[in-house]
Amino acid sequence: MDKSNLLVHVAYNNKSEVEMVKRLAVSYDLKYHRVPIDKSTFDTADYIKYAKLVVIWNGMQQSGPLVTNLCKIRNIPTVYIEWGLLPQSTTYLVDPKGFTGNSILCEDISWVNEEDLLKLYETRLDLQEKYPLSDRGYVLVPLQIENDTQILQYTKYRNMDEFVRDIEYMYPNNRIIVKSHPKSRAKRNFNKAVMSTEPDFLKLASQASIVVGLTSTTLCEAAILGKPVVSLGEHALNKNDLRDRDKVLAGMLALNLDRKTGNMRSILDRFNYKLAVY
Repeated sequence: MDKSNLLVHVAYNNKSEVEMVKRLAVSYDLKYHRVPIDKSTFDTADYIKYAKLVVIWNGMQQSGPLVTNLCKIRNIPTVYIEWGLLPQSTTYLVDPKGFTGNSILCEDISWVNEEDLLKLYETRLDLQEKYPLSDRGYVLVPLQIENDTQILQYTKYRNMDEFVRDIEYMYPNNRIIVKSHPKSRAKRNFNKAVMSTEPDFLKLASQASIVVGLTSTTLCEAAILGKPVVSLGEHALNKNDLRDRDKVLAGMLALNLDRKTGNMRSILDRFNYKLAVY
């Protein structure tokens, strides 16, 4: 394969993600090449080191951190892609820096503009029509997968039981409702908190007094809906001043793309991406 003018995609073989990144390659007039994220850089560096742009799934999984380091040493621009929100099943988040504690939203957010804020307010109104806000007095606690890199890298907790015990201590006078992660099969028993069987997280959030979590995108969804939220992990929601919360949320929506039609180039152009030069 000719390795000139190459975009390298370090990822699992997810069809909708591949198609989105291929569209990005076409926009730059680059050739697309995917290398499996679960293969060592010894096997994949023959492509990565020639790339003009590297797109990496998550950034903290499998070979992601090593690829990031290789690109940093060789001045190869990188961009990261992950599951999105509202809803996660049809969107991807695209971030120039990474996710959770590494997100560009944890840095200067002056790039968020009035158009982004207007989109946030329109999205909030649409959500509130479907999920009218009320306050039934409970604390809603969304759980995550315990060995997800977001939990291992950006929180102090070893498991979700430790996390919920802290919430029970923090809110001794409130009813605490726990929402299990959809992919978790763990059976849990808490001292005070109770598990919800409601499948719709936003319905639960719309009726809560507050939503308290770690790094889950559901926290952002609840905040976009208009509910008070607290993040106990390293996250853009607690890396910025509370007065700037709407700017953070507007920025997240600006980084959120539809899987079928999303244009990654529109995001990269906002941050003045330059391809590697050889």
